Amino acid sequence: MMKLTVVSPTYNEAANIARLSQEVHAALSGMDYELLIVDDDSPDRTWAVAQELAKANGHIRVIHRTKGRGLSAAVIEGIHSSVAEYVAVIDADLQHNPEILPKMVEALDAGAEIAVGSRYRRRRNWSVEHRSKAAILDRDQVGKHVSGRKATRSDVWIFHVAARRLRPS
Repeated sequence: MMKLTVVSPTYNEAANIARLSQEVHAALSGMDYELLIVDDDSPDRTWAVAQELAKANGHIRVIHRTKGRGLSAAVIEGIHSSVAEYVAVIDADLQHNPEILPKMVEALDAGAEIAVGSRYRRRRNWSVEHRSKAAILDRDQVGKHVSGRKATRSDVWIFHVAARRLRPS
């Protein structure tokens, strides 16, 4: 089984896709992964740029969406399309440094159900149960540009601390 799917929802990110691909590949070199670009029919043809990159890089897969647009819908479609053990979500605009992805996978391998990259040190008011299942990687561990990055087992996804199963176990 593939280890990690990195879902990157896109809209008008054609200028960033090559660099995103390079940075993800550098961070995950040696790991069985895929970079899944989920594009909402970008006018700048982000999906076409990603498809060209995919021809030369077997780690890239592209979903070109022409219906059902929106960030959340793109993320959910990417998660549903994953065949990997773990799923991570990062922005394509390069605000999230992919170098943290191996640390997130390590946290998941160690038993966390979710790993969240945060630029804040303080844990939110999560219950003891949720904190025990989450690896919160703070700015000392991940740098300052990580808001919104998450990774989890592919059969569990957590939104606002409420567990939701997207696939049957």
